[in-house]
Order: sequence, then structure tokens, then C-alpha cells
Amino acid sequence: MARFSGKVAIVTDITTSKGQDLIISSTLKKFGQINILINNAGANLPDASGNTRSNCAIENLQKMLQLNLQSVVEMTQKTRPHLAKTRGEIVNISSIGAAARGLSAEDSLKFYNSMGEIPHCIPAGYCGQPEHLASVIAFLADRKASEYIVGQTIIADGGTSLVLGMHSVFGVKK
Repeated sequence: MARFSGKVAIVTDITTSKGQDLIISSTLKKFGQINILINNAGANLPDASGNTRSNCAIENLQKMLQLNLQSVVEMTQKTRPHLAKTRGEIVNISSIGAAARGLSAEDSLKFYNSMGEIPHCIPAGYCGQPEHLASVIAFLADRKASEYIVGQTIIADGGTSLVLGMHSVFGVKK
């Protein structure tokens, strides 16, 4: 797999056209091309009262749609010509987790660690780490290794999706 030397760190608001353009122009300036788009921004933003989802203020719902949907579509549209030149890849990442529920970083860590200790929640026996998703992304970005994978949903969850709902149907012995 080809590796690029160097990194580029960009702090910007992905929901704005200016922020999106900055990401693209900085990437092109550093690497000369775009080989992969990883859409990984997303959040469940609580309003001033701490409410989320359908209970929060409409302004928060609009901001979440901008972040979770609109920015994905806009970045895909803007990078498409560059990706077409390099036969590049698009990887969209989504997650449902404790951080999305508005928990603090400390409480999120406790939540994930406790879930990982329960085999009927995560059969792998531990919570995934960033490296686990990075490996999936690296595989998908490697055209030779993943050349026949197109438009698929790949679930990297330690087996959680295999057992979700099973305990409600069959029961879990304690």
C-alpha cells in the first residue's frame, strides 16, 4: 500500500463552504492530489438545556443535519473531480455511541469499558480502538487489496451487531 510522508492538520468548520475548501486546498497543496475522502465528522449536539434529538431546539437539529448529512454530500461533490482523476475512494463513517449521547469523555470511556466487559454486548470482549477502524480504512483505500469491494457497508463492531436483539429473543443467563 502506498504511504504518504508527512501530515496535514486543518482545524476548520466542515459545515461551511470556506472550511470545506480549506481542507481540499490544503490537501492538494501538501499532496498534489486526493486519493481518498473519509467523511468522519458527526455529532448529536445538545441544546442549551442539554436536550438532544427530537427534544432539542430546531436550530440544533439544523446544525446536526449540516454536520451529519450536508457536509458529507458537499465534500463528496467537491472532491469527486479529484477522486475521479486518481480513481480514489470515499469512506463514510458513522457511529452510535456514548459520545453521541452527550456523555463526557470520562463517562464515555467508562461506558465503553463496561460494554466491552460484557460478552453478550461485544463478543470480541473489548471495545474497539481507533486503530481498528484505521485498519479497515487502510484496507478500503488500498485499491489492489479491495478492488472488488464497491458500495458496501462494512461493520467493525467486535460482533455487537451479531448479538443485538438476541438477548431479547432468547434471553441472557446471568
